[in-house]
Amino acid sequence: MALAAGASLLVWWFLGQMVAARVTRRAVAGWREWTREFLVLGAGLWLGAVGSVLLAALALGVL
Repeated sequence: MALAAGASLLVWWFLGQMVAARVTRRAVAGWREWTREFLVLGAGLWLGAVGSVLLAALALGVL
């Protein structure tokens, strides 16, 4: 359980760092721009996670 929590924390921290790097390329950046980028990348992360769980369930014959 602790390993999963640590891995999740690391993934979300890395995502935040990527967003910060993308946003600060602009001359003027604020929390609004950071939030917009974070939501886009976070949604992709969630869709990938849900898709992989659904694919695994299909492969195991659960769905």
